[in-house]
Amino acid sequence: MKFLNYARLRWAFFLSLCLCAQLAEARVFSFKTNWVAAHLIGTGGTTTQSGEAYNGTSGSDTGFVDKVKYDFSGEFGFTFLLGEKVAMRIGVEGVQSKSITALGNSYGSGTNYLSVVSGSTVFNPNLTFESAFANSGTSRYFGFIGGGYASAKVNNSYTMTAAGQTQYASTPATFGDEWQGTAISADAGLGAEYFIFDNVTISLVGGYRYMNFSTLTYVKAGSAFHNGTYQTVTAGENVTDTFGKAVHVDMSGYFGGMMLRFFIPPLN
Repeated sequence: MKFLNYARLRWAFFLSLCLCAQLAEARVFSFKTNWVAAHLIGTGGTTTQSGEAYNGTSGSDTGFVDKVKYDFSGEFGFTFLLGEKVAMRIGVEGVQSKSITALGNSYGSGTNYLSVVSGSTVFNPNLTFESAFANSGTSRYFGFIGGGYASAKVNNSYTMTAAGQTQYASTPATFGDEWQGTAISADAGLGAEYFIFDNVTISLVGGYRYMNFSTLTYVKAGSAFHNGTYQTVTAGENVTDTFGKAVHVDMSGYFGGMMLRFFIPPLN
């Protein structure tokens, strides 16, 4: 009986070692054997938006010095490796310009007319392709190019001074307007990806994003600055500046950030 128990213990120990070895082998990460992942991307960067969301659209005699310089983005989606060198990302991205409080002063006298709190947000479903030019199995370097269909919302909240209410008749002390627009977006850049633990990789990415909203319309009917004066506007009406020209908001710019990929074992 003792001999049988000892033999059983030896076989149990041997089987345990084999199982542990198989599990250890299964956890060895390689881009060559992992194909599907969820990803999270966060970036920050510059924007060419400047003061396009309020400069030229806040009264005919109002000028601004303050400008929007930065924006931020976040994306969630899934990555599908189509081969050792090619991957496809499908994601939903949100881009937001850094909110700003800008002072509007008279061009001639410098008298302060108003302050405006302005911010722009974008919803951007997108498709991106990656091409790796170096792949060691646990690290790789790649270029990427992608495009999306972006929908923007621009919000401006005004606070008028007494001088501003005198200059622009009928303006209330506080009011706001909201614009919307769509555009085809595109981005391109480079990335470096590294395995960190278990089924997770981290990438450093950088590139350029093109996102120019050339036509914007009012979301709601009401009153707002339009064609240089405070007047009634209708929903869907084009936003125009002091000279009656269409207003555009260009959120293009360079960006840099980080991506985490969580490879999904049952799908690999």
